[in-house]
Amino acid sequence: MRCRRGLDRTIRISVPQVGSGGKHVYWLLPSHTGPSDVSEVDQILDASGLTCPLPLLKAKQALNKLETGAVLEILCTDSSSVRDFRVFSEQSGHPLLKSEEEEGHYTYWLKKA
Repeated sequence: MRCRRGLDRTIRISVPQVGSGGKHVYWLLPSHTGPSDVSEVDQILDASGLTCPLPLLKAKQALNKLETGAVLEILCTDSSSVRDFRVFSEQSGHPLLKSEEEEGHYTYWLKKA
């Protein structure tokens, strides 16, 4: 398990999954609290096959329709989305609860601020 403290006072934990062929799960957590509960997803957005900037644009549109505190799960295949969603979260104030990559498929959980 590797941990890194970022400038924004968050902790990024990369956990390789045993027997998963290289799958890693990334948790982005406030440094002063425990793991966020992302078991409850309010809406799922499938942006698979779309390229930059469409996954982020579709996510922004979906977030605009959600209530404050709702969790949006985004599924996509664009590798540049990793940076896009991290930066979007930092700039917009919508917390990125979880980021996961498995064999070219990316999943993000954003909580509407």
